[in-house]
Amino acid sequence: MAEAPELEALYQRYEAEGFIVITMIGENLQSESPSQADLVEWADSLGLSHPVVADPGMATTFSFVEGNSVGLPSMTLIAAGGEILYADDWLGESEVSSNLP
Repeated sequence: MAEAPELEALYQRYEAEGFIVITMIGENLQSESPSQADLVEWADSLGLSHPVVADPGMATTFSFVEGNSVGLPSMTLIAAGGEILYADDWLGESEVSSNLP
């Protein structure tokens, strides 16, 4: 949760340049697949305007991570064309701004 406001700020700053943030939630507080209501509650509680989507079982998240484990939160920076620039890493403004077209 601590990273969400920072990612939202990056999204707001660089959205016009094509930067997209997507938050993927693997489970809700009851360890179940998140419902639409869970996603809306997460976004609203943190003031997020970028997409928040369900990733039940974290299947999509794991497709971007090497090995069998992932630290949470996990951030992946994907360039235009699908090239993975950073995977399972912390991303700050310098990584984002230096990789924008």
